[in-house]
Amino acid sequence: MARKRVLTSALVPGMVLASDVITSIGQVLLVKGTTLTDADITRLDFYSVLSVTIEQDEHTPPAPTVPVAQQESESYLEKIKRSQEFQEYKISFAKNSRKFEDECMKMLKNGGAFPAENMLGMVEEMMDKAKEVCGVFDMLHNLRTFDDELFAHSINVALICRTMAGWFGLNREDTDILVICGLLHDVGKIKIPTEILRKPAKLSDEEFEIMKNHTVEGYNIVSKMEGLDDHVRNAVLMHHERCDGSGYPLRIIGDRIDEFAKMVAIADVYEAITAPRVYRKALCPFDAIRIFEEEGMQKYDPRYLLPFLDNVINTYIQNKVVLSNGEQGMVVMVNRNALSRPLVRTENNVYDLRKRKDLRILAIG
Repeated sequence: MARKRVLTSALVPGMVLASDVITSIGQVLLVKGTTLTDADITRLDFYSVLSVTIEQDEHTPPAPTVPVAQQESESYLEKIKRSQEFQEYKISFAKNSRKFEDECMKMLKNGGAFPAENMLGMVEEMMDKAKEVCGVFDMLHNLRTFDDELFAHSINVALICRTMAGWFGLNREDTDILVICGLLHDVGKIKIPTEILRKPAKLSDEEFEIMKNHTVEGYNIVSKMEGLDDHVRNAVLMHHERCDGSGYPLRIIGDRIDEFAKMVAIADVYEAITAPRVYRKALCPFDAIRIFEEEGMQKYDPRYLLPFLDNVINTYIQNKVVLSNGEQGMVVMVNRNALSRPLVRTENNVYDLRKRKDLRILAIG
């Protein structure tokens, strides 16, 4: 049977591996003969495996081939993951995630004051460590798992909120409030049945109605915590509200939504879109930006969304990307009227994706 080298971004369930997949540090991820599932493909994405060899016959779906130069090159994300600094950050993240979970469960059981100073110190420590290696958004994409835990997601949202506070020019007090909003926004999911919270598939309409209760459950939890700012309580309740009234649980619009809830909503959605799940692959950050561009101006406050998108896109300038035609290139310039479609320079071409509607960015790194 013939073999073919295929981009991970072009894999589909049912393809069969023609050789073992081994990481740069010698870890065997998947063995030869594995029939790929969505979870397998997401795992390959998580470990920044750019391409694999599959068995090719008349029943195998067509996929872009990988240029030889790309097969032999190590991605930017792979280099980060091999670094000692990244390994230390990964250990720190796991430790702090458990620490945050312990504090939340303690609050749920015993009540009392939320340990804001300790939690804010935790976030600042992780911010500093991320900056030492590469940057917060690079760390977010490197530390993905295909079943993100509730508390890991909340820490990621808090880190994004901390970054946004700098972009928005918030003072120290408001920065701390926004970070705590990010940490606690999903605390109500503690009350959601595990079989719904961890379901390895999309939720049914009935299950989604139960999931939506996490906003009210969270509000009830934080209302019993001492020393929290009202913005935190509102953000827990309102982070799924949308400016056009399409959100929940109150279906309120515009100025009736707390300002901090509006900021948390953007961080929460970006983190959720770009994180993989068992039932789907993570979306590329450029796809997330496209979604915000297409529907965000009605649903999110432009005062926060526009500077968020402008700053996020700047973090990907000079970043390596993989295009849908199989070429690997670098983002060299942003189209301000189409942030999700920048200029990309490859070995032989410069593509203006605003004009090349047939091409898109499949992956970063």
